[in-house]
Amino acid sequence: MKFRMFGPLASCQSLVQAVRDLCVASEPGKARVKAKIQKIECKYGTVGQKANVSLGGSTLTGQFDPDAGGATMSEAASDWLKESL
Repeated sequence: MKFRMFGPLASCQSLVQAVRDLCVASEPGKARVKAKIQKIECKYGTVGQKANVSLGGSTLTGQFDPDAGGATMSEAASDWLKESL
């Protein structure tokens, strides 16, 4: 069995960690998260495509390339939260 440093669990943890970091960084960030995000979903995306983060209703969804792993999700989640939330 092969183990990868950034597997599905690491990718999903990266998404949650990015939300946590925004909450810890500032009260306005925490207030935006509290007002807009009620649920977090993390799922496989398409192989070869960049990680993608979106907000539909009150659900934050992260999709990641199963071959790329958590490193791409971490960057995508942080960028999206800073720019769009």
